[in-house]
Amino acid sequence: MIETSRRSFLVTLGAFTLLPLERVEPDLVLHNGNFWTVDPHNPRAQAVAISDGRFLAVGSDDEVLHLASSRSRKLDLVGKTVLPGFIDAHAHPASSGRSHLRNVDCDLRSIKAIQQALRERAAKTAPGQYDRDSSGHLTGRIIERAGASLQKLIPSSFTRNDYREGVKFISKAMTQTGITSVGDALGGPLDLQAYQDAHDSGDLGMRVYCFINAGSIDKMLESGVRTGFGSEWVRVGGMKQVADGAVSGRTARLSQPYIGSKDDYGTFSASEEELYENGRKAYAAGWQLGTHANGDVAIERVLNVYERLNSEIPRKDPRFRIEHCTLITDSIIKRMQALSVIPTPFSTYVYYHGEKMRYYGKERLEHMFALRTFLDAGLRPTQASDYPPGEFPPMMALQSEVTRTDMDGNVWGASQRISVEEAIRVGTINGAHASYEERLKGSIEPGKLADLVVLGRDPFREDPSKLVDIPIERTMTGGKWVYES
Repeated sequence: MIETSRRSFLVTLGAFTLLPLERVEPDLVLHNGNFWTVDPHNPRAQAVAISDGRFLAVGSDDEVLHLASSRSRKLDLVGKTVLPGFIDAHAHPASSGRSHLRNVDCDLRSIKAIQQALRERAAKTAPGQYDRDSSGHLTGRIIERAGASLQKLIPSSFTRNDYREGVKFISKAMTQTGITSVGDALGGPLDLQAYQDAHDSGDLGMRVYCFINAGSIDKMLESGVRTGFGSEWVRVGGMKQVADGAVSGRTARLSQPYIGSKDDYGTFSASEEELYENGRKAYAAGWQLGTHANGDVAIERVLNVYERLNSEIPRKDPRFRIEHCTLITDSIIKRMQALSVIPTPFSTYVYYHGEKMRYYGKERLEHMFALRTFLDAGLRPTQASDYPPGEFPPMMALQSEVTRTDMDGNVWGASQRISVEEAIRVGTINGAHASYEERLKGSIEPGKLADLVVLGRDPFREDPSKLVDIPIERTMTGGKWVYES
C-alpha cells in the first residue's frame, strides 16, 4: 500500500470506503467520465477527486462529488474515456528536442518531401554551418557510431538555454499525444540539467527517468549519485550500454543472416567483456542496468552479463532491462524469466516501419516485438517508441500491438497480437514498474500522482484498425492540464 500523509485518505474495504484523517478539500473533481483505472481492485470509475497533484479519491459520481467544496473546481467529462497517463519507457527526448531546433526532420514518406524540407531549412539557415563540396552537396551514408565522428568535427554550439528549449519543444509534442512520463534512454549530465531547467521554468509537462550513458557514468559515480536520485519529475535512471545495431537499419546482430544475404548477420557494438566491466562498475554502486540489444545473439550476450553480475553481486530486485529485446527464442525467454528481466520492445515499429519487416522473413517476425510471448511468460514488457527512430503516439502503439499491421494493412507476426486491455497495461503500469515507480504512478488510484489522459473515443469500443485515429482531448500531469485540444 502507498504510504499516506496526514492530509491523505486511506482506502479500505473494497472500491471506495474513506476513513478521513482530516477533512481535505479537492482542488479538482472530474466526474461523469468513463475511467479505466488499471487498478485490478477498482478497474472502472466515474469520477476522481484531485488534491495537491495526487488522486484523493476514485469512485462513482455519488461517492466523489460530495467531497467537493465551494472552492473545488468541477469538470463534467460528458462520458469521455479516461486512462492513466502513458509512459514511454525508452525514447530520446532531450536530444531529439535539440535536433528539432536546428536540424531537418527527414522522417518523411517520400524523397520529394525530404528535399522540400531541406530547402525550407536551408532558406532559414545562415551560410557557413557546414562545409560542402564544389556542387554544394553533402553525400554519404552513416550508421550506428559513425555519427560520433561528425560530432567531433562539428562541435556542438548548443547553449544551456538551447538544451532547455529542446526539452520544452519535445515535452509539448509528447504530452499532446497522451504521454505523461518518459524514459530518456541515453542521457547525460547536461540532459539532466536541461530537464531540471525546463521544470524550473514551467516548461516540463512530463516526468523523466533518465538513463545515463556509459561514457558519463564515472562522473555520476564520483558524485555518489545512483539510480532513483531526484524527484517525481526528474529522476536518475540506470546506466545504458549498447550491445548491437538497429532493426530498421538492419544492423541488429542475428544468429541467421538477413533475407537476401548469405553472410550479413548484423554488427556488435561492444564485446561481452566491455559490457561486463562497465556494467559491474555501475551495478556494484547501486545502479539499475539497461542494455540495448536487438538481435537474438546480442540478447544472449547481455543475458550472460546479467547472470554473471547477479551471481557475483546478488540483489533482491535488480530489474535488469533489455532495451528493445527484439528477436527472441525460447531459451532467451527462460533465461529472462529466471532473472525477471524487463523487455522494452519497440511499440510502433510494426505499424510505422512495416516496409522494413521483409528483411527478417515471416518465421522470424513471429518472434519479434514479442509482447504476446513476454506476457504469457509472466514478464513485464513496456511501451517504448525509441523516438526518433520510432514514432511516439501511444494510440499508434496500441494499434501496432493489437493488430500487428503496418499503415498499408500488411500483417507482420500475427501470433504476437495482444488485447487492448493488455496494451494499455503495457503502456502504463508496466512502464512505472520498469523505473521502480509503480507505487507512484501508472494507474488511477488514491495516493498516486494525478497523471491521466482524456480520449475522444473509447479504445475498447473502437475498430482495432482505427485506434491510431482516436484523438487526445486532454493530458494531465500532476493535477494540471498540460495539453487541451
